[in-house]
Amino acid sequence: MKSFLIVLIIAATALAGGSDPVLERYIHEALQENLSLKAAIARVEAFDEKIPQSNALPEPMLGFGLANLPVNSFAFDQEPMTGKWISVSQTLPFPGKLGLKRDLAESGRDKQAALLKGEEARIIRLIKETYYHWAFIRKSINLVESHQSLMDQFVAITTSKYEVGNGLGQDVLRAQTERTKFEDRLLKLHQMEETLKARLSALLSREANAPLEVPLQLEFRGIELDVDSLDALISDFNPEVQANRAREQNAKANLRLARKSFYPDLKVGAQYTQRDDDPSGMTRHDFFSIKAEIAIPLYWKKRQAHLVEQRHIEQRQVDEEFQSLLDELEFQLNDLLAQAKRTRAQITVYREGIIPLAEQTLQSALTGYPVGKVDFLTLLSSQGALLNYELELRQRILEHELVWARIEAMTGQRII
Repeated sequence: MKSFLIVLIIAATALAGGSDPVLERYIHEALQENLSLKAAIARVEAFDEKIPQSNALPEPMLGFGLANLPVNSFAFDQEPMTGKWISVSQTLPFPGKLGLKRDLAESGRDKQAALLKGEEARIIRLIKETYYHWAFIRKSINLVESHQSLMDQFVAITTSKYEVGNGLGQDVLRAQTERTKFEDRLLKLHQMEETLKARLSALLSREANAPLEVPLQLEFRGIELDVDSLDALISDFNPEVQANRAREQNAKANLRLARKSFYPDLKVGAQYTQRDDDPSGMTRHDFFSIKAEIAIPLYWKKRQAHLVEQRHIEQRQVDEEFQSLLDELEFQLNDLLAQAKRTRAQITVYREGIIPLAEQTLQSALTGYPVGKVDFLTLLSSQGALLNYELELRQRILEHELVWARIEAMTGQRII
C-alpha cells in the first residue's frame, strides 16, 4: 500500500512538473520498435505456451501385436493361445505432481515477465541517457559558439589597439589562435553529436541516417525522494527483485516435486485379444485383460533422497543470491542518492556563486582591457574560465538527470 501511494505521488509530481514531450515520444517509440524488447516479449509469449503443456497428462500408449503364433505353421487357428491383440495404457502421475509442474511453468513465466520489465527499464534508461547526453552536447555547442562570437570581439579589439599603437601584435595572434581553437572544439562536439544520434537511432531500431527530433534543452529538476520510499519501490517493482522472487517460487516448487518423487506414478492399461476358432469349428472366445503398474522406489537412497537434497541446496543458493542482490541494490541506491545530493549542491554553487562571479570578472576585464587597465592574458583567462564554469554547470545537470534515470530503472517505475 505504501509503495502504491508513492507511485501516485510520483505520477502527480511528474504531471505537475511536466515532462519532455520529445523524450516521451522517443520512449514510446522504443517500447514499440526496439528489437531487443521484441525478443524479450517473444520469450514471455513462448513461456505462456509452456503452462498448458506442463500439467497435461502423458500421452496414452496404443499397442498392437501377435501372441503365441506357432513358427511351424504360422497358423492363427492352430494353438488356443494364439491371438491378435490391441492395447491402450495411460500413466497417471501421483496426485499433486501435475499441479507442481504447472507451478514450475508459471514461476518460469513470471521470471521471464520480470526480465521483460527489466529490459523495458533498461531501454528507457538508455534512451534517457542518450537523449540527455545529446541535449548536453547541443547546449555545449551553443555555449562554445557564443564564446566564439565573444572571441571575435577580442580579435577586433586587439586588432584595433594594435593598429593605433596601443596594443601588441602578439595579442592579436593569440586572439586569432584562441578563436581557431574554438573551431576544433566545435568539430569534436559535432562528431560526438553524430555518434549519439546514431546510438539513439539504433535504440529506436531506425536506419542510422534517419532524421531525428532535436532534444529540448536539459533543465535541472530538483527531484528528491527519501531512501525509505525508494526502498519500498525497489522491493515491490524492481525487475531483478521480481525475477528472484519468481526463482524462489520455482525453487520451492522443485523441492516439493522432488519430495513427491518418493511416490510412484500409476500406469493402467487394457488389452483385447482376438482368437480364431478351432480348425474343427469349436468357438474360441476372445480375451480381455487389464493391468496396473507402479515403479518401486527401491533405490530411493541413491536417487530420490539425493534429489531432495539437491533441491534443498538449490533453494539455499537462490535465497543467498537474492539476499546478495538486495544488499547490492541497497548499496547502489545509497551511492546514487549521494551522487544526486552532491550534484544538487554543486549546481547551486555554480548558479549562485561561481558563474555570477566569473561573469563579473569577465565584464570587468572587458571594460579594463581597452583602456589598458587589464592585460590580454587576464581577459583571455576570464573568458576561458567562464566558459569552463558554464560547461561544468551543464555537466552537473547532466549527471543529476543521469543519476535519477538510473534510480528510476532500479525502481521499475517512471520517476522523471
